[in-house]
Amino acid sequence: MPAGLCGDATCATRAYSSLQFASRAHHFLGASSAGLCGIVESSGNGDTHAILRFDLQGGGPKDAQWASRLVQAVVEVVEAEVSRSGVRAWIADLDLDAGECLGASQDDAAAARLVIAELCERLGGSSRPCPVGAMALRGVRISYRGSSSPEGQGRPVWGSAQVSELLAPLVQHAGAAMAAHGSARMAPRATRPGSGPCDNLRIRSVRPLLPAAILLEELPRLSAHELVVQRGRDQIQQILSGSLDRLLVVCGPPLVDDLESCTEFAARLAALATKVAPDLLLVMRCQVVAEPEQPYGPGIAGQTAGGRWPGCMMDPSRDGSFRINAGLRSTRELLLRVCQLGLPIACEFYDTITPQYISDLLSWSTVPAASATLRQLVSGLSMPAGFRTCEADASVLSQAAEAQTFLGVTTHGIAGIVRATGNSDCALQLPFSAAGEREVPIVGGDVTPTSDATTAAVSGSHLRPTRSASSPGVRLVLEAGGEGVGTEEQLRALGAIVDLHISQADTSVRGVCLSSFLVSGCQTCHRSGGAAGSAVPTPLPVPGLSLGEPCLGWERTEEAVRLLAEAVRAGRRAREEAYDSGV
Repeated sequence: MPAGLCGDATCATRAYSSLQFASRAHHFLGASSAGLCGIVESSGNGDTHAILRFDLQGGGPKDAQWASRLVQAVVEVVEAEVSRSGVRAWIADLDLDAGECLGASQDDAAAARLVIAELCERLGGSSRPCPVGAMALRGVRISYRGSSSPEGQGRPVWGSAQVSELLAPLVQHAGAAMAAHGSARMAPRATRPGSGPCDNLRIRSVRPLLPAAILLEELPRLSAHELVVQRGRDQIQQILSGSLDRLLVVCGPPLVDDLESCTEFAARLAALATKVAPDLLLVMRCQVVAEPEQPYGPGIAGQTAGGRWPGCMMDPSRDGSFRINAGLRSTRELLLRVCQLGLPIACEFYDTITPQYISDLLSWSTVPAASATLRQLVSGLSMPAGFRTCEADASVLSQAAEAQTFLGVTTHGIAGIVRATGNSDCALQLPFSAAGEREVPIVGGDVTPTSDATTAAVSGSHLRPTRSASSPGVRLVLEAGGEGVGTEEQLRALGAIVDLHISQADTSVRGVCLSSFLVSGCQTCHRSGGAAGSAVPTPLPVPGLSLGEPCLGWERTEEAVRLLAEAVRAGRRAREEAYDSGV
């Protein structure tokens, strides 16, 4: 069926990149109509459109210039997409439901009218040329709730009549523009015949998936592993709650590409962990699956000559064969080896199926905060978790702490209804760039450089007021590295984190995440010319060098860890001096 992908109007480029991603063939884990898990191969969906949300409540003043800039930016992005890959339709999303009250505020309605007026101006009608980006507009989605409040209270009653009046100018201009320019501008898509099957039209195959219960029996967690996992979880929980005066430090490559190099890095990190144990809790990041939502493009972790590599769990041979059952087995073997070294393990989840295979070996997990499904998953995880986000929104923490009911799978590979009790051991994981080149939105504030944004987030002045008075303060884990952050930038970011937060005894910052591996820098993985399905993995040019995303080498990783340990000690001294002086 046709599908829409939602995104913010200020990030239209990313939304259209997601459309390209959806149009390609993919392999992923899913469930059949019988409720059994399997390995799904899709052929891609080209019948997609972008649903771009215009924020009518947040940010600065909403005037005609604001609407003009925003609509013009969207039209330019759509035009570039049309010239690059053909027509890509979009829908404008206007949310008139302001806050928790019913109805829409006068300001929301005024902002919506400004956006619609600007769209009408771009469409033009039959009298003047219409930009391709405006012609690609295929609809408007209005979100509102009716109100019983009397007029004059600032929240007018909204119904079909009010919405029709709001949209009437746009309908008139769009109709005139389509009549004058539609046939020349927009080529119709090929349609499927009305007869025949209507389900699974874009599914090529569903292969059997090894149930997690079988893998856990073949590669069990022994008592020694259980001790490491539970001790790591307990210590992280105590760090987040403030009862343990140490700093959580997550180290490791952003994507595991070489199991032997990863094991060697873990052995070195385990030896270092014992030396800094009084001040730091070192956790090994073993990221075995690449983030699927990110579009292809240069500089993204795992970029290969034939497309983005999905990670050693999904494609262990690095040849497009997607021997996922073999990848699940080799992944669990790797985690058991790392755990045997005495290191707690961290990993990020992107679906609700893979946790059944490895979660019993993890002490820390993260999920993208933008996914509602994964936010529900966190409420049922047995370990502390971080929400990776670029927005300092504390509401995800309170949501994770609440009981949730969602759809999931059991270790036997059967879909079921999961009732979770809630997970209060959570933190926000925010990016931090000393160079200030990346920008992130802060809830309740304007767009600022990442370093300033993180400082504002730590201060708590821009956090959305969703926590109860009895709840503990917002807990943060700051990422020194990340996509597009070079090794020197990561070191500068780390220095800023130390100077601004750790050494100043900032209790909001409970952890730091470092992108680190054996060799400094990064490399690109090129697929070999062998046939897909080969049992021999494609060798990497330099073992121990990160795939795609820059990492600190081992020497600099060791220096960074010792710097953090010294900063923790400096923070303790600062607190002691403040206590002695009565501050």
